[in-house]
Amino acid sequence: MASPPTHPADGSAFRRSLEDALKADCVRTDEQTRHAYATDASPCAVEPRAVVFVRSEEDVVTTLRLCREFGVSVTPRASGTSLSGAAIGSGVVLDTSRFNRIREVDVGRGWARVEPGILLAELNVRLGEQRLRFAPDPGSYDLCRIGGMVGHNASGYRSVKYGQTRDHVLALRVVLAEGNILEARDVRVDSTEWKELVRRVPAFDTICQDIEAYRDVIRATRRPIRKHSCGYNLEGISEALNAGVFPLASLFVGSEGTIGIITEATLRVLPVPEQR
Repeated sequence: MASPPTHPADGSAFRRSLEDALKADCVRTDEQTRHAYATDASPCAVEPRAVVFVRSEEDVVTTLRLCREFGVSVTPRASGTSLSGAAIGSGVVLDTSRFNRIREVDVGRGWARVEPGILLAELNVRLGEQRLRFAPDPGSYDLCRIGGMVGHNASGYRSVKYGQTRDHVLALRVVLAEGNILEARDVRVDSTEWKELVRRVPAFDTICQDIEAYRDVIRATRRPIRKHSCGYNLEGISEALNAGVFPLASLFVGSEGTIGIITEATLRVLPVPEQR
């Protein structure tokens, strides 16, 4: 549970704190910017208090700390292509579009490590130089960014063959609301790593116990479909727990930034098919 705010939610004090902690051009509170970020690709409209343009994990941690102290909500945003209003909010909209580097590509092992603001189209151009690609291909291919794709578990026209974003995420680096930085990947629940993890973040043990307790209900809702982008992956986590593994990355894929903000993603990449 997050701690109560330590400062009153005074608008000018909050703005000054953001500007002092981040670079001046990273914080916008003017009417024009707030109006522009009040909408995404949905018909919804909610004007934010401020827009923060992050460039690093440190910027994310700093913004979350100040928002926690002032009791201000945070909504992460990539390209704003959401059709359901997921990229808008009344507090701080955290724009990740400047946080967009490709950190590493391992051709032999077939993975790429990237920041959340990288455009899918740009990533695939860069990967294409090494005859690789990231398979999910949503309709907003030229506009969407990896952070948004992970947050929404995006898929695309070839999802029946290649699956959704969740099927191609190997690991995530995530900042939680209280400031903890988490390396989210598969963890065996009988390991010392899991014990250390739940010591740091007790909520994960609660999540694990709740999923186990409601296993039959979760499985009863299962439908034989390939494309599914609605909410938390309870079914997949339940199945993994049967094998003694908690798939932490899968918990965050499709969560729309509600339980943590992604600062890095390690993605499975595939060889480009040969032309015939």
